[in-house]
Amino acid sequence: MSVITNLTRTSKKAIHIAIAGVLIPFITGIDLFFLMNQVPGGEYNPAGSVYIDLSMAVTGYPIVARVLKDVKLLHSDIGRMAMSASLVTYLISWILVIIGIAFSNHTIGDALVAVGFVLFCFIVVRPALAIIISKTSKENIYSENYLCFVLVAISAFAVVTDVLGTNSIVEAFIFGLIMPNRILAEAFLDKFEDFVTGYLLPLFFTICGLIIDIWSLFS
Repeated sequence: MSVITNLTRTSKKAIHIAIAGVLIPFITGIDLFFLMNQVPGGEYNPAGSVYIDLSMAVTGYPIVARVLKDVKLLHSDIGRMAMSASLVTYLISWILVIIGIAFSNHTIGDALVAVGFVLFCFIVVRPALAIIISKTSKENIYSENYLCFVLVAISAFAVVTDVLGTNSIVEAFIFGLIMPNRILAEAFLDKFEDFVTGYLLPLFFTICGLIIDIWSLFS
């Protein structure tokens, strides 16, 4: 079941709690970011405040579930409310990450182009995908060709994003959001989720670790 589907079942009270729980630390994080960067002659990217805000405002959805399970509150009223609020903050965190990536080292014009492409994806591409999938599939049974189509579409989105001057992560995320058929999306997850989380994600963090030379601090 998708995050969006779960979100539609979330109570308004949980949404209000989540927004309040994110908004206050978010504002505090912005203040701290600019206070820490008040260095004469220093340069900083305002988009960096998004990442400090996220570190202060958002707790991961799986972490909340684990904590509530450990204290035996997962199935209580408080636990269900906390999980619902955490789901909302989880979605907000991803949106903020995408915004931070989109605006990092880019002009306002680049950002507006990216926003326009996102709107185009939701207004035009998503309905078109829904029509194509419904016309070519039979009884929600999807062959390997559909999975190959998704991979090609992701690559195409990445190329378009690169041409527009935005990070390819942004439109890859958008493509996941606009996928109109959840059965096909779940089939794609079944095929590739373990490979991505078990191999590609650790490889990504390995590369991040190789880039950071902490030993230079002691030389």
